Amino acid sequence: MIRKTLRDDLRVAGLETYATFRGITAVDDEGAVKGVTGVMYSNPPQCISWISEELRQDKRVIVKAINQLRDLLNQFTISVYAVSDPNEETAQNFIKHVGFKQTDREGVFIWPIQ
Repeated sequence: MIRKTLRDDLRVAGLETYATFRGITAVDDEGAVKGVTGVMYSNPPQCISWISEELRQDKRVIVKAINQLRDLLNQFTISVYAVSDPNEETAQNFIKHVGFKQTDREGVFIWPIQ
């Protein structure tokens, strides 16, 4: 199931931030957090994500989450950035699949303003 992100979801995912955050969370049938993605309202705004190994196997939920993330990103009238984790080999592919475009800096992506 996918729902709006709660502050506690960020702590569970290791993404705890004091900045305002708006995003979505994937949870299992017992309510355990399996993935979090969304935008941290920093300067500049940043898209951050965490996906559990278990959730990586559920392509249906990932596609649904990506579509909801795109809807969220399309609401922004300023640039939103994403930085790929160099320790996560699939990070750049995931960021590109969402729709971010590579900037001239290695590992730094920008969401195209609609």
